[in-house]
Amino acid sequence: MRKKLFITALTFMVTSGCFAGIFPFSEQEEWIYAENAEALNFRGNAVGSDALEELVQKYCVLTSDAGFLKKLFVEREIRKATYDYMDYKPWDKMLCKQRIDSLYQDSINARLIPYNPSVAGEVITMAVRLSKSVGASPETKGRIVALGLDVARRKRLNPNYFYDKEIMDSLRTFLKKDQLVRILVTKNSDAAKQKAVKSWENAVREGLVVDEDSVDAIDKAQDYYTSEGVINDLYVGHESARMKNLSALWKRQPLLVRMDGAIQRKTDLKNRKEEESKTDNNLEW
Repeated sequence: MRKKLFITALTFMVTSGCFAGIFPFSEQEEWIYAENAEALNFRGNAVGSDALEELVQKYCVLTSDAGFLKKLFVEREIRKATYDYMDYKPWDKMLCKQRIDSLYQDSINARLIPYNPSVAGEVITMAVRLSKSVGASPETKGRIVALGLDVARRKRLNPNYFYDKEIMDSLRTFLKKDQLVRILVTKNSDAAKQKAVKSWENAVREGLVVDEDSVDAIDKAQDYYTSEGVINDLYVGHESARMKNLSALWKRQPLLVRMDGAIQRKTDLKNRKEEESKTDNNLEW
């Protein structure tokens, strides 16, 4: 009879679309749910709704993903709540609930990674989003997502660890260089454009602009800064290769970039002199 109750209650929740239904309940969880379905459903929906709202406030969540994520959260919270009905020690209950959280986190992160660089890093986010446009196969996209999930798990354990080198070294194993470069160009282009516009404004302010075409100068500076960003990303953690490629790029600096470099050196020199002057004036003898 208890088995029949379980089948009726849980099967209804899965087939009706109330649960995500991607992780099977354990036998103990099944029995507890069969006997306490109404209370657990109420609790799961309340806590799951709060969890989704918290996620939406913290991350970019697509409307098309919100329904599935809500089901994940409800199912997760119901499973965790079943352990409050079991005769476990508090420590054991906590461990079981942590295991369930970990079980569902990958499915949550898989929906977040393409639109939230903070989850697994900007490079992985861009690689997932652009995989199709750069000609990567669905299998390769799956490997990128798997890499992102692995990085996300490790970042949750150690948020301060620097994973950029490991990410890039891994991406090299299943993306061609031209595919990776195209992804990195897209990643760096917006920041490069902003830097190029700022360089132009600096040059105008310092009176260095005479007959230069602003559009052409900014475009060339943007191309340069984009290439610089690509090199820094592509060879992160490989200093000799990074410096070799940067040295070759530096020889091709456009005029606006050279002017901005001169302005920056002038500013740095002025700041150093002012700092030295303050230090000298503070001496008592």
